[in-house]
Amino acid sequence: MSELNQNNEYWYRAIVICNHGIATGRLLAENLKEYFNIEVLAVLSSREINLVEKFDVDLVFSTVKLDYQVKPIMIMDTIFNEETKLMVHNFLETNRQYQRVIARKSDYTEMFQVLLKKIEANFGELTKNFYNDLEILFRKNGLTINQKEVQPMIQDVLSDDNISFEKGDFTWQEAIQEVSKPLLKKEIITENYVRTMIEDVEKYGPYIVIGPHLALAHDRPEDGAKRLGLSLAILYNRLPI
Repeated sequence: MSELNQNNEYWYRAIVICNHGIATGRLLAENLKEYFNIEVLAVLSSREINLVEKFDVDLVFSTVKLDYQVKPIMIMDTIFNEETKLMVHNFLETNRQYQRVIARKSDYTEMFQVLLKKIEANFGELTKNFYNDLEILFRKNGLTINQKEVQPMIQDVLSDDNISFEKGDFTWQEAIQEVSKPLLKKEIITENYVRTMIEDVEKYGPYIVIGPHLALAHDRPEDGAKRLGLSLAILYNRLPI
């Protein structure tokens, strides 16, 4: 199915529920916003399902099965492909009564950026949790921001010394440990974060595989991410997960 044309006359507000870490949830949210007229107000874990009612939303998208019946909910895979697009399209068609036809509110991206700069100048480095809290606060109050303009780009967080080329044979567990080394050395993540990444793949399956030959190992910030960071390992040999 080719990319769906967006109809600017209507849109939906939604929440994404994901237990596979904030990166997977945000990637899913970005895909929903890119291919459909969907504004994602927050990415939550299943433990936070009770928070959904605090947001003015129409739909819920979840990567885990939930006993939830308050809003229309779609259970979906973390991998966003053509089949997924069709499923989302059909879900939206089924729930057309929840379409919003009012105009979108003004863009408050510049205000968001100014706030971040002022806070950083007065209080030092911003944490990822603070950034997320401020973003949620804006959205709860109907202040729309362009995330692509305020979120760090890959080149801002992926330095040359965080990139490695590996010619050996690895298990997927060893590969996660290997790619984590630069972040551990810089104290961006903790050993517990590495252990939790491995344990969650064992528990939930290969949710970190986001495309052909590409895996994004990550987990929840509270499991040991001290600040925003990214490392990359390029493996010459195929890695079964």
